[in-house]
Amino acid sequence: MNKYSTGRLITRATNDAAAVNEMFTDVFVSLFKDIVLIIGIIIAMFQLDTNLALIGLTAVPFIALVTYYFRSIIRRNFKLVKSLIGQINGFLAENLSGMKLVQVFNREIEKQREFKELNEKYNEATIFQIKLNSVLRPIIEMLQMNSNISDEEIVKAIDLSYSRDLINELPKGIDEPVRERGSTFSTGQRQLLSFARAIAHNPSILVLDEATANIDTKTELMIQKSIDSISKNRTTLIIAHRLSTIRQADKIIVLDKGRIMEMGNHDELLNNGRYYRELYEAQ
Repeated sequence: MNKYSTGRLITRATNDAAAVNEMFTDVFVSLFKDIVLIIGIIIAMFQLDTNLALIGLTAVPFIALVTYYFRSIIRRNFKLVKSLIGQINGFLAENLSGMKLVQVFNREIEKQREFKELNEKYNEATIFQIKLNSVLRPIIEMLQMNSNISDEEIVKAIDLSYSRDLINELPKGIDEPVRERGSTFSTGQRQLLSFARAIAHNPSILVLDEATANIDTKTELMIQKSIDSISKNRTTLIIAHRLSTIRQADKIIVLDKGRIMEMGNHDELLNNGRYYRELYEAQ
């Protein structure tokens, strides 16, 4: 107990315990499944054609080298994140329990600065970890977001969001790697995948901010179908300038410079409203 700081002990009792639990419940199962799958694939390759199998396996050393390289970087960053979590926990435990001493010696500003620096370091390390993972994460993992959502639920979400055609056009389908910020996808494709992720997590409240902005007409129609699909049986708040996006809304609120000007559904505002009708006719 004397070897580690209070923050490190707290981290071991919470984060480390959760990591060990995940290792035994998820990692070992996936590792065993992947090993069996790889062995089965290699056996099938040699049964089909020995020469082609040997040629295909020549890429294994390169794959192993790249994997080792990324593993070493990820491992160092993981240790840094783990260390920073311990430092933050220790800082909080020490200063919250000794708050009166901090106030007596007038160290509030200095402690705030120290805490801010620790948080900035942790934020930078976490963002770097996300960048590393984005190189290796396929679409299915991006949609799952490290949750317990099954592959079947992901496939269902893809169908409901009308993303099936998009997925089928990709070289690796649902296993296509996703770069940081989805840089290899168009704006419309990123939005469709975002809708699929939202459906997969089944939120009770969904907020869509300019979901059909900066896209072509064809993609807008697909996104509109997706919005109609994912809005069923849930509260949905849609912020939009394109009125076609909100035509099916139960209640439309027209804002002008932060003020509510009109309220009602599409038909009511067309017949009785002024601002909404002018916007509708202009579009």
